[in-house]
Amino acid sequence: YMKFKSDVDVEAALAVSGDVQFTGGNLYLDGAFPRIWLRDTNDNPDYSIFNGNGTLRIYDDTNSADRLSISSAGNVGIGTTSPSAKLDVQQGTAGNIISAEFDNLDYTSGNRNAIKVRQQISASGSYSAFLGSHKETGNLFLSNDSITADHLVIDTSGNVGIGYTTPSDFTSVSADNLVIGPLSGNNGITVNSATTGYGALAFADGTGASDQYRGLVQYNHTADSLALFTNATTKMTI
Repeated sequence: YMKFKSDVDVEAALAVSGDVQFTGGNLYLDGAFPRIWLRDTNDNPDYSIFNGNGTLRIYDDTNSADRLSISSAGNVGIGTTSPSAKLDVQQGTAGNIISAEFDNLDYTSGNRNAIKVRQQISASGSYSAFLGSHKETGNLFLSNDSITADHLVIDTSGNVGIGYTTPSDFTSVSADNLVIGPLSGNNGITVNSATTGYGALAFADGTGASDQYRGLVQYNHTADSLALFTNATTKMTI
């Protein structure tokens, strides 16, 4: 093998069969497109690492594809060599883009894994949001400032709970698709419309014109009137 105890400046091709050891020195690769090839003689694919116009790129030479790029601004790109954010993931074909898998072997009740998004608002303050999966139920949860809170839950049946963790509790009249409120205090929904607009709660049984509002509770802000529809027809106006 080759052993170096000081800096090495390589300006032409260098072929080495065996190990290369550096002790207290540096290896410099100078050129318009400096590149290190990593060729696996036992199996494919082969990779290379190079500086492409100021962007560090990890390249799959066997499949002629960029796998990871780091721009001069410190942005990381997967599927792109021009990342525009701290992490920019792109995929030209349909399918999963990002997969986060947590193999947590601590099976203690209540343990959770989540993705945390943190926003610094001052030198000593910040807000955080958590998106994760509940260990016992498999439900998706979204919470603000606490990984243990369930501000919004989507259960494994696709039912949504806002402030309530088990929307499937409300199945007596098949009203478990959206459940709002924690069974305590005061709760409500606000439909905020323009002063000349309408606010409505529609009951549909299809996508045809009148099927979209077979039943309807509608407030007319221009007239300040409340209308009740059944069979797609106004039955009462207050």
